[in-house]
Amino acid sequence: MWYVILPLCIVPCFFIWSDKVVDLFPSLQKYLPVKEGKPHAVGGGLKVVGASGASAVDALAGGAPAQPSTWSETSNTRGYVAWARSSDGQYRIVVGCRPQEPAAVQLLDDSGQLVQAPMLTLNYRYGNLTLEKGYYAGADTVAAVSQFRDLSVESPTGVLTTFTLDGVRSNTVASALQASCAQ
Repeated sequence: MWYVILPLCIVPCFFIWSDKVVDLFPSLQKYLPVKEGKPHAVGGGLKVVGASGASAVDALAGGAPAQPSTWSETSNTRGYVAWARSSDGQYRIVVGCRPQEPAAVQLLDDSGQLVQAPMLTLNYRYGNLTLEKGYYAGADTVAAVSQFRDLSVESPTGVLTTFTLDGVRSNTVASALQASCAQ
């Protein structure tokens, strides 16, 4: 009988302390023992997360971890659109479509104009999109939006801006895109 009970006691301990559960339920963090920082893959690069939850980038900036930007969205008979502000407030990432058209991603500056840089790369959790003059439309747009959490927009000269988004809300936006746009 002990061979049944022992795994039932040990397995939940490993599961609760794993990073995935802490990502899903951040309120559990205060009840778990402190873990040493270890590298996590984020947007094609590595990000070191310490015991406080602050990334190395946040620690260098001297601030607390960035709060997620909120997604704003609207839909009507002319289409669906969702947008969020960058961490520095100078850019917006906009996703949407008109009925019976494929979903698209746009990077807008603060004045609402497309960023006209010739070649930008939008790095997200497990991949990247190439924005030609601030615009991307492709078959993988909905799948990419569902993974939007920590985003960075890079130009050939360096990082242009970053976005910190709520991953769960990004999944909701991706579901709305899938329902509203042509696949």
